[in-house]
Amino acid sequence: MAVPAGNLVFAQSGGGGGWGEPLQRDPAHVLNDVVNDLVSIEKARGDYGVVIDAARLEVDCAATDAFRAQKRKAAKTEGVTA
Repeated sequence: MAVPAGNLVFAQSGGGGGWGEPLQRDPAHVLNDVVNDLVSIEKARGDYGVVIDAARLEVDCAATDAFRAQKRKAAKTEGVTA
């Protein structure tokens, strides 16, 4: 669809969109999405590499760093950018 100059386009996504490398997303932002029921704890780990303590609803920073490093190494081995 052509949009004439000077007009504003607004696009909204219900999820699965976004910009940038998921493994570089700020873990605090991922936790916020979990708390607000936008992302599950499982998806936080699988998609963003963020490990969240379900009982305390806190990011496990050491586990997140280790898991992200593991995911990056696996992606590099498979020839995938991560």
